[in-house]
Formats: sequence, C-alpha cells, structure tokens
Amino acid sequence: DLFNAGVRFAHLSRDNERRTKAFGHELGLETDWNSCIDLNEQSAAFSTQSSPMLGGGGVTKLPRGIGAVRPHLRDVDNVPLLVSMFCNCQPRTVREMVQIYQENCELVCVVGSCGAPLSASVFAQADIAVSVRPLAPACLWIGLEPPRAASRRRATPHLETP
Repeated sequence: DLFNAGVRFAHLSRDNERRTKAFGHELGLETDWNSCIDLNEQSAAFSTQSSPMLGGGGVTKLPRGIGAVRPHLRDVDNVPLLVSMFCNCQPRTVREMVQIYQENCELVCVVGSCGAPLSASVFAQADIAVSVRPLAPACLWIGLEPPRAASRRRATPHLETP
C-alpha cells in the first residue's frame, strides 16, 4: 500500500476549488475539510476559508495564496505539506510549491503532460519527472457514416436500425 510506504499524492490544478475537488474525488483523494489550498495570490486577499479542527474546539485556517504557505509552515503547522489538492495554480505557483516540498525534505515526483510546454520547467525542478502523452479524443460515429464517406452519397445522414 503506497500510503503506508509514505507516498502521498497531491493534485495541483489550474481549475477552481469545486472542479479540483470533483476531479480529486475521482482520483480517490480526500475531499473533505482541509483538503484544498488555493494558490492564487488574488484570492488570498478575499479569504474567509476556515475549517473545523479535528477534535473540535476551534477553527484552523488553511493558507490562501502561494505567499502564505511558507509562513504557515513556519508559524502554524505542517498541514500544507499534507493537503492533497491545490487549486487555481499557475506554472509559477506549481514550481514554488515543488520547491516548498523539497525545502521540507520531501522527494517530489511530477507526472504531467508532454503536450504542455509550460510543464518542462516543473519537470526540470522535480526530483523525478514522468511525462505522458495524452491520447487524442476519438470520434464516435453511432449509426452515421463518417463525413468523407457520406459526402460521396446523399448529404443527409441516415440512421441504421437493428
């Protein structure tokens, strides 16, 4: 089991919190309280995010914006290193978060698309990098002939019935 071996997964997404958590849920990541940090500096100024502490008795606040992560680690706790999702990420904030993990003695493996040119700098910074080539979406023709074949005949598509 990877968790017992000390392997943690973190999903850093350019999407908003709701979409990041939805995809994280599909990946099997924890999506309850204290599960997502917004790395966008502009949203940090408007932050009111707070979550109940485990065991009750107070409120703990996650840092908002990449600039708040290091002070939180220094002055509060190590929760940002344990969170599994980060939303509103830009290439610069992803590189910064990788550096923060490394400064805290974490070995970082980055998995990402080789089709995204901005990923190259993150791949270079990581301790280990895995680049994948996404499959192109396939067109699904149900009951219709592909346009090239149909254009030789009538312009109106027809549905085949079983």
